[in-house]
Amino acid sequence: MTDRTRWASGLGAAALLALALAGCDAGERVPLDEAIEVEPEAPAETLEVSPLVGLERDLDARILDAEQVLYGRVVALEHALSADDGPDTMVLPHTFVTFEVLTPIKGGAAGDLVTLRFLGGPWGDGTECISPDIPRFEVGEEVLAFAAHNGEYGCPLVGGRHGVVRLEGDDPTVEEAVGLVRDRAWAVHSRDELAAASVPSVDPATPFAIDAVRPVTPRFTAPTPIEEGEGR
Repeated sequence: MTDRTRWASGLGAAALLALALAGCDAGERVPLDEAIEVEPEAPAETLEVSPLVGLERDLDARILDAEQVLYGRVVALEHALSADDGPDTMVLPHTFVTFEVLTPIKGGAAGDLVTLRFLGGPWGDGTECISPDIPRFEVGEEVLAFAAHNGEYGCPLVGGRHGVVRLEGDDPTVEEAVGLVRDRAWAVHSRDELAAASVPSVDPATPFAIDAVRPVTPRFTAPTPIEEGEGR
């Protein structure tokens, strides 16, 4: 059986549809060897200046919107095309990112493996579909992830690219950042809510279709822009 997904992201259905047709069509595919060097125009948040700048902003809202919050390591990347399941579906590349949970914050347990599905990836002909608003990952990197609606939208993170914060495993500020998110999770959720929370993993081997008709925009809370002079 093919899973049918109504396709949208934090940008809204129309924006993602335009993105797919403009940047991921046969006429404007990016050669794979060039795509590897392409940096997104709007990268995911980092801790280059401080672990708290940007992370604290709208943190409670991100935690509440997330089905699961974890600090984890990327252990596997897999790719698959969505199925051609009729005239109202779109065939698009997707990347399946598997995280090993290092520190569970909202839901899950240490050692769990969680696989999230993201729009974008190789077509299989040497070209690649890239979205500047959907983060890309590398095996071995460690991130804070605010996951929700996995397998339902183009990006299974709260607020799209704002739903992941990249950390360096040997950085002494990692413990501070993870501790901050954990403390806020305890403040906005009960013990039972935290224990019961989880985001379902998706299986790359299970066929899925992207329904481009009547797409639904997820109810994500977009972070407030950082004012000029605040720094990152």
